[in-house]
Amino acid sequence: MLQTGPIPALQHAPIERSAMSPIFPCRGCGTFIERSTQHYRSVKGQVLCSSCLDAQTVAGATVLQRLKARLVRPFQLK
Repeated sequence: MLQTGPIPALQHAPIERSAMSPIFPCRGCGTFIERSTQHYRSVKGQVLCSSCLDAQTVAGATVLQRLKARLVRPFQLK
């Protein structure tokens, strides 16, 4: 049987429009990455992608380990 009359309106959940995070260039390699404005301000514009951040962390740890080894070496007992 064919219905006549008004078509019932579809009940949709309201669409939430979230603002996308801005895109910034990575200071290390130049690739464009999505970061929040709050993060950009906290690092004073020096945004790094995850790869460059990992590389910096590894390099920083290596420098600290070498420095520690040089400082501790004279005090080791033989």
